[in-house]
Amino acid sequence: MLTIENVYKSYAGPSGPVPVLDGVSLHLSPGSSLALTGDSGSGKSTLLHLAAALDQVDSGEVIVNDISLADLDDSGRAWLRRHHVSLVFQQFNLIPALSVAQNISLHARLAGNADHDWIDALTERLGLRELENRYPEQLSGGQQQRVAIARALALRPKLLLADEPTGNLDETSSASVMSLMLELVRETGAALLLVTHSSAIAARLDQQVHLTSGRLFKDSA
Repeated sequence: MLTIENVYKSYAGPSGPVPVLDGVSLHLSPGSSLALTGDSGSGKSTLLHLAAALDQVDSGEVIVNDISLADLDDSGRAWLRRHHVSLVFQQFNLIPALSVAQNISLHARLAGNADHDWIDALTERLGLRELENRYPEQLSGGQQQRVAIARALALRPKLLLADEPTGNLDETSSASVMSLMLELVRETGAALLLVTHSSAIAARLDQQVHLTSGRLFKDSA
């Protein structure tokens, strides 16, 4: 579902290119999950953005659902994100002017793939039924994150990318949200790549890798 092969990425700095990723490779099959850990500034978010077709590699290859991102122009990358890839961020990124129900269905409706029975089931499973007519500002952090997860999964994505999805939650809410997300990912067969600083969260996923000095290492834990 996701193949990252020998990827190099750098950014321009005052004294020349600053290397971020140095020959990174990983593979994720449908229905599998991988936790990506590493110090701040190690390139975790860069790797996530490359997988999401939000940025482009200097060299190497990124393949999502058998589609090489190098073969896509800007509109092709936008199409890929709209139809095959969903993202969950630490900051939730809900649209304030839309209700919970409207936020949940937004991505799927934009893709022309709104399965109302599935969205209804997600709303129920994530405990959002009584909150459907509320707006993001009326929700707690945990409730907002459940809405963000429901929105991401409403599409039935092939690839789910999550960047510190429980970073703003307390320990109890974090554990609850992670349990629900992992359960739903397994049911949909999506591949999950999750960036986290938490070793406890990382241990719940199928694989754990650590990014340091631009390179990936398997977590010995």
